[in-house]
Amino acid sequence: MIIAVGSLVLVNTFFNNEDFLCVIISEGRPEFIGGLEGTYYYKVYCFKTKETFLCFNYEMTIIPTDQ
Repeated sequence: MIIAVGSLVLVNTFFNNEDFLCVIISEGRPEFIGGLEGTYYYKVYCFKTKETFLCFNYEMTIIPTDQ
């Protein structure tokens, strides 16, 4: 799954029972070097913590904006 830069996502946290609203700020890169399909990681900006971090696509839920 490839997610466009600027997309809003909810990032699932493992240590808290809280999801964070984030925006994708970099293009996806394959989790494994030479990987053709599957999992990608992205640089995201978190609105709550005001931090950027790397996050895998399986940790995210895309928020639809076409409504």
